Amino acid sequence: SKRSRRNLTPLPRSFPWRFRQDLRRKGCGVVRIPSAAVEPLQRIAQEYLTREFPQFSPKTAKPKLRGQGRKSVESIEAQGSTATESTESTGSFFRADGLNAAFPSSMSWHWASDAATLEVFAKAGQHVLRFLGDDFALVAASLVVASGDCMDDLSKFHLDFGPPKIPRGVAATALMPLWPDRFPSEGHLEIRPWDANEMVTYHYQAGRAVVFDGKLAHRTQPFRIQSFAGTSLRVLASMSF
Repeated sequence: SKRSRRNLTPLPRSFPWRFRQDLRRKGCGVVRIPSAAVEPLQRIAQEYLTREFPQFSPKTAKPKLRGQGRKSVESIEAQGSTATESTESTGSFFRADGLNAAFPSSMSWHWASDAATLEVFAKAGQHVLRFLGDDFALVAASLVVASGDCMDDLSKFHLDFGPPKIPRGVAATALMPLWPDRFPSEGHLEIRPWDANEMVTYHYQAGRAVVFDGKLAHRTQPFRIQSFAGTSLRVLASMSF
């Protein structure tokens, strides 16, 4: 039924304990990310993607995001470099294509490659960490960019942290849509919640990050890139904890 399927799909929680309950039971949960944390990330991503992908055409209108800004977390430190206002507008990324057979060749990962860029992701990541708890930390972040079709036979269910020695509850991934502002009816996230015997589709929404355990099976919902004609790309922010 529609009601039972709603119960299977993770919803944003107002209290960390409710989120952690979802994470333990379902293997996933949802966190609201305020616009004050998303917009700096969109700015550096837009500047980088317009250089890397000439076809990229982001809309100028800003998405309406829910939630209010909270106090900043401490900057993420890296070797000899820290984030500053002057470096926020120019992100540094390392591109990696074809990470594994669970994704089509048209999907690429663009990893934050210095402390200043990672700090911009951290502005969103702090809100995820408030719900995950003190046992987690942001360790890596990337832009996940699809520039072509993702057909059914090329999108496979997989685990982000598959090795058996990594147990449940110690690693997580957060995915948050950046472009387009509003996703079409395809290209979302298909998951297999631990408390269900069926696949569930989580629908990406601006200002929300879906957070899932490293042992949760998931895949990209198949899509045709023409459905993303407004931007010519499908872009997510990915954060590893």
